[in-house]
Amino acid sequence: MTTDPGRADSHEHGELDAAMAGFRERARISNGARADVIAQALQALLDGDLPEEMRLNARAAAHSLAGSAGTFGFPLASRLGRDLEALLDTIDADPQAQARAGLEQVALLRQALTDPADTGGGEASRG
Repeated sequence: MTTDPGRADSHEHGELDAAMAGFRERARISNGARADVIAQALQALLDGDLPEEMRLNARAAAHSLAGSAGTFGFPLASRLGRDLEALLDTIDADPQAQARAGLEQVALLRQALTDPADTGGGEASRG
């Protein structure tokens, strides 16, 4: 019995698509948790009590998020992650304004992670 090579390729392609969709969904969930870490640090900064270890953990989360989001097809979320990483590099003279700007970016980030049509074409606010 001869198998249709086109049909086999189609089946394998469907399995690959399903596997990639699973990886993308797991990345989206992990990146949502990273966004939570970043938001907690920014809230602590807004409250005037951001420990250095928390800042560094949030910066690392933003770095990981930027790479993961870019890899799995969330370009806007990736760009926002890079922006948040830069924001968390140093605390400037007005930490409350910096925290508010960062929290706005986190809100945009969360939206980008839930938008399956994220093309990166929208403008992210920069703080």
